[in-house]
Amino acid sequence: MNGTLVQALSKTVRDQCENVKDWDTKLPAVLTALRTMKSEGTVYTPGKLLYGYDIRTPGNWSAPRMDYIEGEYSDDVVSEK
Repeated sequence: MNGTLVQALSKTVRDQCENVKDWDTKLPAVLTALRTMKSEGTVYTPGKLLYGYDIRTPGNWSAPRMDYIEGEYSDDVVSEK
């Protein structure tokens, strides 16, 4: 795991950072990527093994619902006193 982390972080920093000292700003994204990749040995992601379910990432979030027109929904909501 450490070798994979170093390799992924090095490539990301080389490709996306002007200053190598900014490596810590890329660490969360690299860790998320590694935690959501299936392992060849276990056929599961580390997130699935740790939490029992796959971690949700922006790539698999649902798009916002657009089944109402702005303003109509708020007119239908009645506040209770």
